[in-house]
Amino acid sequence: MMKVVFILGPTASGKTNVAINLAKEFGGEIISCDSIQIYKGLDIGSSKPSIEEQQGVKHHLLSAVEIGEKYTAGDFRRDALKILQSSQEKVMWVVGGTGFYFKALEFGMANNPKMNDHDRAQLLTEWQSKLLDSFYEELQKKDSARAAEIDRNDSYRIFRAIEILRLGYKPSELKTQFKPDAFPFPLLKIGLQVDKMNLRQNVRARVQGMLDNGFIKEVERLRTSGFKDWEPMHSVGYKEIGQYLDKEIIEADLVEQITTKTMQLAKRQITWLKKDTTIHWHDLANITEIKNQVKSFLGVENE
Repeated sequence: MMKVVFILGPTASGKTNVAINLAKEFGGEIISCDSIQIYKGLDIGSSKPSIEEQQGVKHHLLSAVEIGEKYTAGDFRRDALKILQSSQEKVMWVVGGTGFYFKALEFGMANNPKMNDHDRAQLLTEWQSKLLDSFYEELQKKDSARAAEIDRNDSYRIFRAIEILRLGYKPSELKTQFKPDAFPFPLLKIGLQVDKMNLRQNVRARVQGMLDNGFIKEVERLRTSGFKDWEPMHSVGYKEIGQYLDKEIIEADLVEQITTKTMQLAKRQITWLKKDTTIHWHDLANITEIKNQVKSFLGVENE
């Protein structure tokens, strides 16, 4: 039976390189688990690996969705399971930084209510005109249990909670009714940990590289094409470039602004990941330890 390995960790922790390294040694293909890399046109700002960087390892769910389309965690679960179930490989690697995609793939999706397109568009308009804190405070007042589970900077989960509240439900009550599905394949979860100083250096170098490689022009093209208010354009990096283009911040501050926001994202990712006691954590430098654990999981004899 095919086996699956999740490669998890905060942004800029080296997940892609580790996954490619493992796939080249043990075989298999990579499924990208990233809510920004899934889209065409969001290349530089998402650190999407180029064909050359993929080093001959087949990648799935990169640039799989057209610009402007909506793609949900439920869509990811459907597409990823289809790839896994049709694969003839002995092992598949799922790598990325989008925690709720991993959660959807492993446990399934709660059938929570959703607004119709008209009402959701109205909520989005309100969302863009108010501070995130005001929505978090609304959630605290109406469903303190759910608010306590969500970081006050986690815009995606706050939005979904507010959407459910506005439909007349309490997100915390719906969550307790959810019964997870069993993941249909043997699963190993490997987490990559990097100390804060090195992670910040990695992030800063990545951000500078993005800017050097044309990140501003990428955002300009998307905005010129009518996608200024598209949801992914509010993600880390794209949002700050948009603020620069709107003359809200100066170019000299871009590296520091994006680095700081990315580190805040990384902190949230680490907090979420540390709650999962089934993840096996490794320092990035200990690739031999990682490979030995994979060998054991796959039943491969040590040479």
